[in-house]
Parts: sequence; structure tokens; C-alpha cells
Amino acid sequence: MTQREEGPDVGRLERRLGKCMYELATESRLVRAGLKDTSEMSAIIERYADLYEPEVVRFAEQAYRSAADTDACERRRRLYLALLDFAMERPIAALRDALAERLLRRFVEVDGESINYYALQPRIAKEPDADKRDRLFDALGHAQAEANPARQEILATTLSELCRFGYPDYVGYCSEVKQLDYNRFAENLRPLDQLTSETYFRSYGALVERTTGRQWPGLRQCHGWYVSSLSQHDAAFTPDRLIESAWATLRDLGIDPDALTNIHIDAEDRDKKNPRASCYDADAPREVHLLVRPRGGWSDYSSFFHELGHALHFGLTSPRLPFAYRRLAVSNGLTETYAYLFQSLVRNDGWMTDYLGIAPDIAQEVGRQAWLLDLALLRRYLGKIKYELQLYQDPLNANRNSSAYVSILGQITGFSYPAEAYMDDVDPWLYVADYLRAWFGEAQLNGYLTSHYGNRWYKDPQAGRLLRELWRSGVKMDAEAMLSELGCRPFDIGPLAQRYEGL
Repeated sequence: MTQREEGPDVGRLERRLGKCMYELATESRLVRAGLKDTSEMSAIIERYADLYEPEVVRFAEQAYRSAADTDACERRRRLYLALLDFAMERPIAALRDALAERLLRRFVEVDGESINYYALQPRIAKEPDADKRDRLFDALGHAQAEANPARQEILATTLSELCRFGYPDYVGYCSEVKQLDYNRFAENLRPLDQLTSETYFRSYGALVERTTGRQWPGLRQCHGWYVSSLSQHDAAFTPDRLIESAWATLRDLGIDPDALTNIHIDAEDRDKKNPRASCYDADAPREVHLLVRPRGGWSDYSSFFHELGHALHFGLTSPRLPFAYRRLAVSNGLTETYAYLFQSLVRNDGWMTDYLGIAPDIAQEVGRQAWLLDLALLRRYLGKIKYELQLYQDPLNANRNSSAYVSILGQITGFSYPAEAYMDDVDPWLYVADYLRAWFGEAQLNGYLTSHYGNRWYKDPQAGRLLRELWRSGVKMDAEAMLSELGCRPFDIGPLAQRYEGL
């Protein structure tokens, strides 16, 4: 497309936005990797303030609404919404930085030990002493309660900015951006709750009681974190095999990990490095970062393979795609689908035997327990979307919303949730629905790969070829469009519900 067809300033806006996104991703990565003590996201946003002036946002909107063809219209729509998002983020960024820095410096004292706020949840997940888990959880709750006024201020400022740009309704704005009717989507999820309830409360409940030695339902949420770590199987998932097993899998798929020089692996062990694996799309596909701090254990493998799925998607995107189709996703449902696909390998008993040498009978039991954990997480997210849609009906009513959080999450998960977490447990812009879309997507994509390439599709280069072809399209499609191209029916709960049968 020529510059005249694209518009005189659209290309410049895309290039400058790309630079801003690169700097923000780099800043976030450096802090998470333990290479910087303080976040300066707000300073970066201010350096690019020319991008977010009202007249620039209005120009981008006019360019989108006056586009001559469907493709240009979609690319300009994404540019407009990205600029709008940053324009609204500008007064919020300093508030986020202040909260992040405050929590980085927040330590709690438990049994004479000083523990950083961000280390509390992973510490609880690995703590074998149930009474100490409770004490750690109490400390976390106190810190969450202290942070709630700051989170309320961030939300209030977000709502004010939405109104300033003509969007009085938070859910309505998310619907326009991500092209999803959230209330209808939530209604379509109700049968999934019913179809999985019996298996969950019977089989997952037995796993909880066996692992914790306590009666359930009614246990505090922190004990669910411990169950989800599958610590009893840690010896089979050694840290030295983590990256090795991933690279061996890629080679069997016909993907040479040594050729992925654009995907940078940071496996260094630093005191301030976040222990959970993460992926940063700094400038797909030119520069992608995968952070990992190998500790070993099933949960370590699970989080790493999840982030590996993101990294492969971003790193194998075609560089020839327009900026909008490389960097500006409609939602994160698509990339989360690929992340869930690779994470599912760590639940696959055949994969565990093939790459980690785990005995088949043990691998089958680990796999069964891991799928029960997946079901538990799915039901938690079914509760989260129900709660968050209620939250945004009256978002600043703290008493109402904290009570709703405890009630809704407790009913669907069987765990006792703390009221103090009602703000901390919410991701911006209804990301909860992106995850749920990915649950549908992964079940269908995994089913497609299995039906065409067998239960060990991860060893078939033809399956790898298909995945590479899908990844080449970047974020041009959403998850449902990708699935439709494979002949799958979007939002089909059947494949997802069926995988939990017989557990």
C-alpha cells in the first residue's frame, strides 16, 4: 500500500508508537528481571507525549473511520485504539509506578523472616507446613489491604479517562476494543460450570484433602496454591532438564532452537528476579525475551512452557506483516491459546515419559492430577469473569465488591477467599475473558493436532509446520478466526468439557 493510500501521518505514528512500546516492554522486563530497582514507565510515556495528544488521537480515529477498504480500516482501528489506550494510560502511569515501587519495597515479617510482597505467593505455594501457609497468607492479606486505596485511585482515574474520551462504560469499551459481547460470552459459559462441577468437587476435592490433610470445601485459598504446585512430584522435574526438554521438543517438531536468535533467554539467577517465567514481545519478531529462573518442580515447568508458547508465537511472526498485525492484537486470546498449548505438554503423560524419562504409570498419575489443577483454574476463572462483570456495574463500591468477590469465588471454587484481595485479583481490561477464550482455543487446537498427527503430535514435524504457518500470521486473526480456518466452531464448550471427563 502506498503512503498516499495509507494516509500522510499514519506510518509515522506507527513507527513512533512501535518505539514507545519497545521502551515500555524493555523497562518492564528489566525491573522483572531484577536488573532495575525502580520502574520509570511514566517517564517513558511522557517522552512520547506527542503521540497521545487529543488531536493526534482524533486524527487516528478519523483515519480509521474514513479508510477506503476493509483491511486498511482494521489496521487503522487498531492504531487508533492503541493510541487511545496510551492517552488514557498517561495520567495513570505514575500511579502504577508508585504502587509497583511501593510493593517492591514492601516486606512482611513472618516467624522472624523478612519476605518481599512479590515473593509471598510463590513461597506459600511451596510451603509444606499448613499453619505457616496460613500465617504467610495473613501477611499477604495485610499488604493487599494497604494497597487497595492506591488500586482504587487507579481504577477511579481509569474510569474518568474513559469518560473523557467518550466511553462511560468500562465493559462497553472493552467490548468495542476486543470485539466481544461480554455478557453473552459469560452466559455461554454457564453450562461449563454445570458440566464440570461434579468432577471438580469429587476428584479435585479428593486431591486437595489428600495433599493438605484438611477437610474441603471451606479451606482458605492459600492451601489451593500449595495443591497447585504439585510439590509431591518435584523430584521428577529437575531444573537442569527444563530448557533442555523444551529444545528437544522443538527439534522433534522440526524447529531449530539454535536458529531462534531473536528469542533471547535470560536464565540467570538474581536475588530480585521474579521467580515466575515471563515473555516480553519487545518488537515481534525482531526481539522477543523469555525470562526464567529455574527452580525445578512441575509448576516451574508449567509456567515456563506457557511463556515459551508466547515466545514462539511472537518470535516466528512474519516480519513482512504490517505493524498492526505484528504488534496490535485485538485481544490476547490468540497468543494465550498458543501459550496454553505448550503448557499442556507438561500435563501430557506421553510427553513426560518421552522427554523426562518418567515411568508411564507415574506420568499418568501426574497428568491426571495436572488436568485436575487445570480444571480448578478454569473454574476459578469462570468465577472471576462473573465477579468482574458485577464489579464494573458499581466499580468504586468497596463494600459491595469485596463481598461479591468472597461470595462468587467461594461458591464456584470451594475455597475461602479473602476480601482484601478483591482489587488485587483483577487484571485490567477484562483480561480474564482473554484467558477463557484461550481455554476454548487450546482444547480445540490440541484436539485438531491430535486427530491429524496422533497423541504424540509434538514429535511430528508436520505438526510443527502447521504451527509455524499459524504463527506467521502474527496477531492478524483473533483466536476464533484461527480456529474457524481449521474447521473448528468458536466457543464450542464440548472439547473443553470432555477433557475433564473420567478424571
